[in-house]
Amino acid sequence: MKVGYIQNSPIFGEVEKNFTQIKELSNGIRADLLVLPELFATGYTFTSKEEAQEMAEGVGGITANFLKEISQKTGAVIVAGFIEKEGKNIYNAAIMINGDNIIGTYRKIHLYYKEKSGFHLEISHLRYIK
Repeated sequence: MKVGYIQNSPIFGEVEKNFTQIKELSNGIRADLLVLPELFATGYTFTSKEEAQEMAEGVGGITANFLKEISQKTGAVIVAGFIEKEGKNIYNAAIMINGDNIIGTYRKIHLYYKEKSGFHLEISHLRYIK
């Protein structure tokens, strides 16, 4: 199994620019599993819960669609962090994608410092998408 990772330097709130970074960094990569950072598309320096909510998205949002493209290009299962929105709650989550398929999400349960005031905490944290 060939495992890789991509470490980008996200520009806070600049999702398209961050997607471009990942696209460029993934050129020529072939792997079975490719891991991207926590909140790679949005950055991490939120000043409020409202600011995080503005960047949150559902499981089938633009980040998932972008990661499907990267998965197809690299041949890898992708695991990447994003701000998941479900109803009124937002989660610091990771999504797992294989080609065109969303395998599932993992919602971070050990929130650190200011994360506790911005993200919802859920004990049942692993969800498989059908």
